[in-house]
Amino acid sequence: MTRNEKKIFKFKKRMKRDQFKIDLLENNIDLHKIFFEKDEEVIAMRETFSKQFKEKFEEGFDAYLAGNWEVARKTLIQVHV
Repeated sequence: MTRNEKKIFKFKKRMKRDQFKIDLLENNIDLHKIFFEKDEEVIAMRETFSKQFKEKFEEGFDAYLAGNWEVARKTLIQVHV
């Protein structure tokens, strides 16, 4: 890869990362789906937990992402192992 191609590649990568940040801040991205439903390692790790635990944890995690700190805290404390 030439020096110019490297610069173009880095620029495109930075633009993609910046757009991801914007989408994330504007709630255009479902982080929950990206992290919990597509990451193979996370999926494998979570197989040992009950459906009830996963649902409660996801509720707390979603509250956290939405900035509902008190709801997130209370919910996540309930599933703390």
